[in-house]
Amino acid sequence: MRRFFSYLILTLLMIVFSYYGFKLTEEQNFGVAASTKAAAIFTVIFPIVIGLLLRLPELLLEMKKKKVRTYDWIKFSAVGVPALLISQMYYLSRVLPYEMAVANEYTSLPVIAGVVFGYVLLDSLTLSQKKKTVIR
Repeated sequence: MRRFFSYLILTLLMIVFSYYGFKLTEEQNFGVAASTKAAAIFTVIFPIVIGLLLRLPELLLEMKKKKVRTYDWIKFSAVGVPALLISQMYYLSRVLPYEMAVANEYTSLPVIAGVVFGYVLLDSLTLSQKKKTVIR
């Protein structure tokens, strides 16, 4: 019963966060808050936080096991870093000297990549697979 309520609370938290986040994003698309720096930062951070919230329940269950944890740098560098770069491609195209073909405001690719980056950021925390040495 406790597990049910923890999932229910986390689901409600994700729904509320998503509702207000999408509401703010919709206001930005119609030009209400499009010119502020805070709106630009929110557009970058929002998908990453959604990815973190998607992975959080499983991480909390794994933390209850209290085992030795390591960080899977291979997974983070192979999946997380490219996802971070893709999620930032609209802003990188303004800074870098070349123009990216898919870097526009209306594509959903940066949003999906931001969610993947947030998920992989927490998913890279894994239990260590230490081999036990057998002494004969």
